[in-house]
Amino acid sequence: LSQVYPSSSFDTQDGLPLDALQYLIPNDSLSHRQSQSQFQSESQFDSALDLPDNRVQIRAASQAPDTLPRTRPDRINEFIICIPAMSTEFVQWWLHTNYGKSKRINWDISPGSRRAKCWEGFQQVANAKDGKPGVICNHCYIVLAHPATNHTGTSTMQKHLDGPRCRQRLPKKGTGSIHQLLSDAAERRPAPTFTQRIWEQKILNLITTSQLPFRFLEHQEFHDLLSYARLAPTPPSVPSRKVIRERLRSFVIEYQQDTLQRLPSSAKLSLALDCWTSPFQDAFMAITGYFIDQEWEYREVLLGFEPLSGTHSGVNLGEVVLQILQKHQITDRVLAVTTDNASNNKTLITAVNDSIRELQLKTDSTIIQVPCLAHIIQLSLIDLLGKIKASPKNNTAESVWSDDRVCLLRARQKKHEIADTLNKVRGLAVYINGSPQRKEAFLNLQSNGQKLVPIQDVRTRWNSTFLMLRRAKRLHIIFEEYCSHHNQPHFTLSAEGWRQTDYLLYNLQPFFTFTTLVCQTKDSSIHLVFSIYNRLFDHLERSIRQLRRKKVSWKQLMLSSLEPAKDKLSKYYGMTDDVEGDLYAIGTILDPSNKMEFFSTSDWAPNHSGKDYKTEYLESLQSLYERYSLRTPSGTTHFDSRLTTTKSALERACMRELSKPSTGPQHDELTRYLQSDTIDESARIFWRNNEKEFPILASITRDVMSIPATGAGVERLFNSARDVCHYRRGSLNSETVRDIMLYLCTTRFDIKEEQRLILQEYLSEQEIAATSEELDIETHCSGAISHTEEDIELHLDTPAVPPLSEVAAGKRPAAAFDDEGDSNADKFADPEENSVSSLPDTQHRVSGRMRKRSRLLDGYIVQ
Repeated sequence: LSQVYPSSSFDTQDGLPLDALQYLIPNDSLSHRQSQSQFQSESQFDSALDLPDNRVQIRAASQAPDTLPRTRPDRINEFIICIPAMSTEFVQWWLHTNYGKSKRINWDISPGSRRAKCWEGFQQVANAKDGKPGVICNHCYIVLAHPATNHTGTSTMQKHLDGPRCRQRLPKKGTGSIHQLLSDAAERRPAPTFTQRIWEQKILNLITTSQLPFRFLEHQEFHDLLSYARLAPTPPSVPSRKVIRERLRSFVIEYQQDTLQRLPSSAKLSLALDCWTSPFQDAFMAITGYFIDQEWEYREVLLGFEPLSGTHSGVNLGEVVLQILQKHQITDRVLAVTTDNASNNKTLITAVNDSIRELQLKTDSTIIQVPCLAHIIQLSLIDLLGKIKASPKNNTAESVWSDDRVCLLRARQKKHEIADTLNKVRGLAVYINGSPQRKEAFLNLQSNGQKLVPIQDVRTRWNSTFLMLRRAKRLHIIFEEYCSHHNQPHFTLSAEGWRQTDYLLYNLQPFFTFTTLVCQTKDSSIHLVFSIYNRLFDHLERSIRQLRRKKVSWKQLMLSSLEPAKDKLSKYYGMTDDVEGDLYAIGTILDPSNKMEFFSTSDWAPNHSGKDYKTEYLESLQSLYERYSLRTPSGTTHFDSRLTTTKSALERACMRELSKPSTGPQHDELTRYLQSDTIDESARIFWRNNEKEFPILASITRDVMSIPATGAGVERLFNSARDVCHYRRGSLNSETVRDIMLYLCTTRFDIKEEQRLILQEYLSEQEIAATSEELDIETHCSGAISHTEEDIELHLDTPAVPPLSEVAAGKRPAAAFDDEGDSNADKFADPEENSVSSLPDTQHRVSGRMRKRSRLLDGYIVQ
């Protein structure tokens, strides 16, 4: 009998409504409501991607407001109830559903609008997903088709009430079912209203349950999200995590393509790459691209952040690089790749070049490997610190202090070695940061300005020893007060210890300055490599001349550490001759403040082997000019607007005095350029303004100056990756990390300041302190090596290092060691130390090129 009127209810199959079957989707969320939101978002997403029609059977309706009452009688379908108090909101929502857009139904439920008595036993409802209208029985909660759907009238409703199926479930008089009570409660429920207190409580719930930093509320992106949501005509649905991940990938592809479209059609780009292991031991290779666009803006784009598996051999890594080049269709447009000094990188470049040749692409050159200048500077610094046993042994900042370290410091309390001074500074940093009480006591001693804590150097952080000593020098008064007030004499530095700190700071300062500048610059820098080498050589040679007059043992030890540092620089300086095409020299010549005059000094004169560098470099430029003249199209569109800008900090650090204007005949554009005056202007802006006058040279410059002198962009990228791979996001798989990095850093490799402030809440205080100190490159805490201090009076009981023989010292002839180039050399003479034999001064470059005579390093004043 229950099936007497099959047309009066929704069609069923196996006891379930057929309409419910099309909504049965996997429920991987926390509630059915979230599952509906997920279905709706994914359907819209598929439609946006123009997927086949058979992929989407029905278009999800607009999500109903939370204020409308709901019921789920069969635990599958959710229905929105039309009640008198919310009829306007109900109709407004229903008109945006699929059925509402195609049907016209009178939802009026005011008194007298429904004449049939059977309406007293039903309520009007609509399916929450598609808006399909219906009526629900107040007794058995069966949902029937709405009478207005097929214009059949209320006979079906009356037959249902009279049928045995509904009568069996009628409640006894004076009683009510749970369903009825819940339905009545939903009908009587007042519409929720907004209050600031509830709003703040919900925000607090979000922050605490999601473990977000409180600074998240101040993030501009969060405010932009709320502002954009207000623009929606109805409350927008929140997409599921799967949809957002798909969107993430599509946005990355779009951003990459948009950036690479800025690459001029005939121009080349250069790469930088490096490998990195996340805190979760997942390996990645970052591949970044650099080029100068049509407007002469220096662009950097993250081409790949690829998960690695298997051995990191050059061949395997080469396959990863080749796949990225083919993916972006730039296989035949790469000029050079900047890498660190790992042995597998040479094999990598060879493997990529071999693969390109096998593809038989129309390219006129092979990819050139360029060593990372920042790594070279750090290798030289490592040799310097290693000689005086000053290198840290720990990979991370220590936070636990043990009594054994106290015993060791006390045992060497009377020692005056540089290593002992460094151990005291390191020990005090660990001791103070290892206890909240000790840290508070240390901070309380600082009354004015920013309160700082000591930092400890680590092996894995560039320039960390310099940063540790500079922080200690800033806090030296607080150091002494703390050790005195808290009875910690084993941490106290003597006057000699602080003097050792001054010497170390002076010798390490240029390494820190140039490493930081080349890593921070976001402009072309290949044309500054020779200048940076010269500045570092000048500094080392000047320090050697000053220390060779000293006879105190620790100063002699410091003197002996400068030679390995200079030798390491000389090794890689000589390797610049091996770079194909003399790209370093060509980049230097194309700098309008250098031109050929950079190589016109006696230091670049033909050496003992007869090699004439100036002539060789000019021939290389002329050969490259002839090749480009054949491919440069005539009538190329150029920009006539002129830009003016100041030089970057790195360019200013490498500036030299400009020569007087030169005169000569005007022939082709290469001759005209070389014979014109040198100009104190940024190289990139000069060529932006003069592209029309020198079109061929401008094309050469655009390619050559795309080469990054350092993989600093990759290093900045890894700093961002460390923040992404935080332990609270340890469940992210490698592919998701890749996509997040590509999204965050497609065209920007470092995190914005507001994002960094938020992420700082996840970092330790030691990490925050080290980062803050690292970003400050302006502060100098030490003067030059003094020539007035009386070393013999200070250290009568300190034996001097025996003088080296002429053979052991490797002395060069006196003519090769001339101080005329350094007008300040005599200022450092110490009469009581002149009798001490010195270590050898400068040596010829490996290639035979003479080093330029030393001059004072700009920005470092000798007192």
